[in-house]
Amino acid sequence: MPAESAGPYSTADPLLPAKAFALSHPGCSFALTLQTAAWALGLADRIPARIEVAFEQRPVVKVPREISPSVFESGIGTIEAREVPCLRAESIVVHMAQRPGTVRSWQGALEWLPDVACEMELEPLLAELAGRPQSVWSRVGYLLSGMRPDLAVEIGRDFEPKSKTRFGPRSNALRNDERWKVSDTLLPFDPRELEAVL
Repeated sequence: MPAESAGPYSTADPLLPAKAFALSHPGCSFALTLQTAAWALGLADRIPARIEVAFEQRPVVKVPREISPSVFESGIGTIEAREVPCLRAESIVVHMAQRPGTVRSWQGALEWLPDVACEMELEPLLAELAGRPQSVWSRVGYLLSGMRPDLAVEIGRDFEPKSKTRFGPRSNALRNDERWKVSDTLLPFDPRELEAVL
């Protein structure tokens, strides 16, 4: 393609479908999430085949097949990464805990989740958790208990789970955590046994 007719984005840009969607639907607020966000932030080596985005509200327009949509509204705002709005590390983890089914492969997430957890800070995490259901607090505490025990301890200072929370679909528990009152029916690993990243 001649340089004078080239558009603003390279055809080799893996985020091109998301950028094109944003240009054609400026009212649909979204941000990169999960592995796609981790990749955009330099915390994952690979970008998934479908671009993972979190819409603030369920889109009423058709989403391109190259985009894997979910719904999540951050309480701490987004940052720009690779010219696209992107969830912060804290928001990525809260999104994973709020909607565990949006994660395509939890086993695959172990390739990048520890690096995301390493970037997390307490104040933005608490701000992102503010106003969310007990179940989300419990799942985040459980998920971070091995990788970031410092954050898990701080989450637990002002939060005492009152009822059991399921991590995954209704099924037989793979493991139970009494501290966070979590019945884990989903994760292919025990997050309490993951190595601390700090």
